[in-house]
Amino acid sequence: MKFQALTVNIDELIDLYEGLLPAAEEELRQLQVTSRGVIPDAPEGLEDIIEYNENGDPAEPEDITALQPAELGQLFTFFTAWVNYLQTELTNADCRRLVLRRAVDIVEAGLHDLYRSAESNVPAGQIKNKVTVDKRYIDTDRELLLAEVLYRQLETAMGRCKRVITLVSREITRRTKNDERETMNLDGRVGSPRNAGEPTTPRFQRRPPRNKGS
Repeated sequence: MKFQALTVNIDELIDLYEGLLPAAEEELRQLQVTSRGVIPDAPEGLEDIIEYNENGDPAEPEDITALQPAELGQLFTFFTAWVNYLQTELTNADCRRLVLRRAVDIVEAGLHDLYRSAESNVPAGQIKNKVTVDKRYIDTDRELLLAEVLYRQLETAMGRCKRVITLVSREITRRTKNDERETMNLDGRVGSPRNAGEPTTPRFQRRPPRNKGS
């Protein structure tokens, strides 16, 4: 039994790969799973504290040491939500990179075969040059470059949010340790503020020495 090779033209190949992401989106909809993140809103009361970069992601606050404990907690939760949102978008961008990398390889290979069959006497180097200046290859490669840039920009934005989370966490830890020291310094023992200012009695007292003749 003989098998005949089935081929498609370049434009059909491009259409096939362009339809992969929408097809995945449809699969997720049927599973009732969303692939998009929800942009977190600023917590109530922190609207004047949180500022945004030109692209809309939150900027690092100027001075977190001036915030109240409750505000620090809200800030930690807010930036954690932003990291979760950016992680979702980062995954989407990575999926797009995956599809476009495959599309560039397939389009390049298809154009190479097309030019080689049309101009069999042309050296391989010239065929490669013809492929790289073909509009179909240029358009697909441009989409891949755009996806790569988007992915790296999302990584940078996530790095900024994670830095804020680290700073807030350190500030909370610093305040907690300071509170513990203040409590310990009240009377030299942990957790006895009611005895502050009163002379302390050692927990264990040394027994007086026994007389040798006794």
